[in-house]
Amino acid sequence: MERASRKATAALYQHLVGLELRVTVEPVTPGERVLHSHVEQFNFASLQQDATAVATRCGAEGWSEILER
Repeated sequence: MERASRKATAALYQHLVGLELRVTVEPVTPGERVLHSHVEQFNFASLQQDATAVATRCGAEGWSEILER
């Protein structure tokens, strides 16, 4: 997702207790790098629900989705 000259990236990362959905903001400003984080050990479907909720919230705040490959 993108807004003006800022870019937010969402990705799944291995975590000590499961998987982590992490949304970060670039360029990095102090205290604002991680926009959202959610760790799950068993209920990975909740990560998808959380990702959808974060995307909806970002869209409501004026962010636009840019798909990169």
